[in-house]
This record gives sequence, structure tokens and C-alpha cells, in this order.
Amino acid sequence: MRKLLSLIIILSVFALANTNAQSVDTLLIELDKYELISADEGNEDFIFRLPVDSFPQNFDAVKLKSTKLFYVFFHDSIYGHSNEDNELLVYIPNHKKSRLSDMRIHSQNAQQKVFVSTLKKAMPKESQLKIEIQKNNGANSSFKDVFIVLLLVIITLLTIFRISYPKRFNEVFSVRRNFSLRPIESDNSRLRLFDEDGLFAAAVYIIILSFLLLILFNYEEIIISKADRSQIFITFLKTVLIFSTVLFTKVVVVSLNSRLFRINKINAYYIKEILNLGLLFGIILFLFLAVIFLSGEYLPYWSILVVKNGIIVFYLARVFLLYFKILKLSGFTYLYLFSYFCTTEILPLIIGLKYFY
Repeated sequence: MRKLLSLIIILSVFALANTNAQSVDTLLIELDKYELISADEGNEDFIFRLPVDSFPQNFDAVKLKSTKLFYVFFHDSIYGHSNEDNELLVYIPNHKKSRLSDMRIHSQNAQQKVFVSTLKKAMPKESQLKIEIQKNNGANSSFKDVFIVLLLVIITLLTIFRISYPKRFNEVFSVRRNFSLRPIESDNSRLRLFDEDGLFAAAVYIIILSFLLLILFNYEEIIISKADRSQIFITFLKTVLIFSTVLFTKVVVVSLNSRLFRINKINAYYIKEILNLGLLFGIILFLFLAVIFLSGEYLPYWSILVVKNGIIVFYLARVFLLYFKILKLSGFTYLYLFSYFCTTEILPLIIGLKYFY
């Protein structure tokens, strides 16, 4: 027993000594004072680049600090983000020094300042010198689970949509029908605003668009940070509730304006086209994200920008197609119908752009 106790004490002392030695080995010495980095002009996310030319020849790490949260990218891959103290330490081996020119620091605050300093290890170990910049996509495992579940849910809903409402399903995915500037003759016959197939299409549309908006407005929290499944799910439900309210408000505004402009006959057709085109465009963007995500198990920042700009482009395309279809269907003048679209489409677009950009 005494021998065992003595052995434990010896091992403990050895481990403690090894720990202390290791802490000395990883000690970093600041080589220069913090230098303020200037942001690139003309960038919406305030991109900062490292002043590589002013760095000393021998250094082992770069320390970044700021007043607020920031993210570090290498090309389109996320390396990491700042900690609670708004600092981030990046180890750079000698053979990777050239990659510093590919490092970008992203912030979303015009007043934010980012500082950089180079550091050198006091007693670098050979194993530590082999540290390389590895692609850290920052993807949250909880988000991966939620993404897969929602992907399966949406595929299931589309399958039910195809089996239960084949006519409406074919209308949604008909290129000839959706991208024609003239309405199909049978489109305006026996249309009801709250048909069963329309409600189902609206439900699928809400789920898909809510998920896209969830990613756009919560990219940092749910993809990069370590938000758990319950947090992501609650945020998704909130987004569904908000988007459902927005869609319901849209239907009410269209209905009221249809009465005001005395074009009640196109009311149901208008709502149907909004859902059909919106669902088609939403599925395209969602499938784009699904392909990117499943191929690399993370969503790079550029894919979020594609979806962000894609929503605006598809919205404008929907307005363009709806305008000429309703123009042919109603027989109104260009100016009269344009004034109608100002309240139902253009004004909401202007308000939406304020939150998107």
C-alpha cells in the first residue's frame, strides 16, 4: 500500500512538473504593439485584412483583438471567431506564413476596431511548430442534426404534396406555366382563396422560407456558435410564427387592395401565384443549400450570400411575372396596375431590403 501511495505521489509530481514545463513551452512573447487594421472600403461586412508586409520575419502566432465579436476566414472557410474577451489566437507555422494574405476578418459594425499583434513562443516545442492552419468550418453539430431532420421533413411533405395534390404540384414545378407572361386559360377557373391544396402549399412554403430566413439572420449563432438543438428549434419556431404572420398580412393587404382597386376577380389568382412562385423559388434555394451542406457538412459564408441575394432576385422575378400575368388577366392599364403593385409588392420590398442589407 505504501509502495502504491509512493508511486502515485511520484507520478503526480512528475505530471505537475510536466504541466509546468508545458506551460512555459507554450508561453507567447509579444513582439510588437497592437496595430490597428483598416477595413476594406465598399464591403457590406467590413472586411479587414492583415498588414502582412509590416510583420517581423520570425513569429509563431498572430493575436487579434477587437471591441466586439468578429470572425476569421481563410478564403471561404471559417477558421474561428473571437472569444468572450473578443480575442482570437492563430498559430502560424513557417511554411504557412504565405497563407496570412488569405486571412480575412469579418465584422458587421462600422465603428468596430480590430487590432493585430504578432507573438513568438518562448520555448517552442517541435511538435507545436508542426501546428498547421486547418479548415475549421465552425459548423455546429446540433445544426447538422436540425438541418438533416428538416431536409427529411421537407422531402416527406413534398412527397405528400405530389400524391395528394398532383395538379397543384405540377403547377408549382411547371416551367412553362410559371415563367410565361400570359396566364393559362384554366388558371382562373374555379379558384377559391382557401382551397385545401393552397393551404398545404402555404404550409410547405412557410417551413422552407422560415428555414432560409433562420440561416440568414442567425448564421453566427446557430452555425458558428455552439447553440444546442433546443435553441435552434425554438428560434426556428419563432421564425415560422413571424413569417406566417407576414404571409397572412400579405394576404390581407392583397385582399383589401383588390377591393380598393376593384379587381376582386384576380384576388384568388394573385394569392395562388404568390404561393406557387414563392414555393418554387424557395425549393430551389433550399436544394442549393442542401447540396452545399451535404457535400462538405458545413455552409460556407459565400453560400449564405448567394441565398441572401437569391431571395431578392427571385422576389423581383416573381413581381415581374405576376405583373404581366395579372395585366393580361385583368385588362387594366399599365399605370393603374403599377399603382396597385406599389402597395402590394414594391413597398414590402423596400421595407425588406432595410433588414436584408
